[in-house]
Amino acid sequence: MIEKSLRLAAACLTVSLAACAMIAGVVDMDGRVAAEGSANVPMILDGDQILFEFEAQKPNGSWRSGLALLNMGQSPPVLKQSLYDELAIGAGRPLRLRIGGRSMAMAAGWVRSEPERTSGERQFGSFFPSRRVDMVLQSGALAKGELIIDYPGHRLAFTEPGAASREGVAVPLRIDRRTGLAVVDATIDGASHAFVIDAGSPYS
Repeated sequence: MIEKSLRLAAACLTVSLAACAMIAGVVDMDGRVAAEGSANVPMILDGDQILFEFEAQKPNGSWRSGLALLNMGQSPPVLKQSLYDELAIGAGRPLRLRIGGRSMAMAAGWVRSEPERTSGERQFGSFFPSRRVDMVLQSGALAKGELIIDYPGHRLAFTEPGAASREGVAVPLRIDRRTGLAVVDATIDGASHAFVIDAGSPYS
């Protein structure tokens, strides 16, 4: 379920991501992620892309900070090759993340890597943020909870299912099994149109 809360002075997008875990042609992350805790962290808008800070556990148990890009249009997390190697994911270590007070863990087999590219180039597929990004955190990795995207406040909140307060009007959505994306219907000038919900896409 995706809920959108509209206010006169501000708009916050509340997203329940459990239904968004299946992405055609990638993997189904349902049941693959362990997560607990809640977090409310700063959100960096880079153009129309959403960035935030995270920490990843290294093999020696210490934590390494990094910058992540939020993307609802894919499923598994994708790490820059250098971070993938530093965390020994290729050797079978699980990926353990902290985002504020929320922790997540998933087996190495569900984590992808991306070659290194020069800052400013398309660092992850179609994404080209202006600063170095270490990871794309995607919908499948967030399926164990809810996400609130507060654009006016530049905040991201990661919560347990049902923990977030609800405002606005809930609308039905469906999952397009050809793409794995969440789709809602909207009426414009009397005609019905299908819209994809994809916070993270570099275009509309």
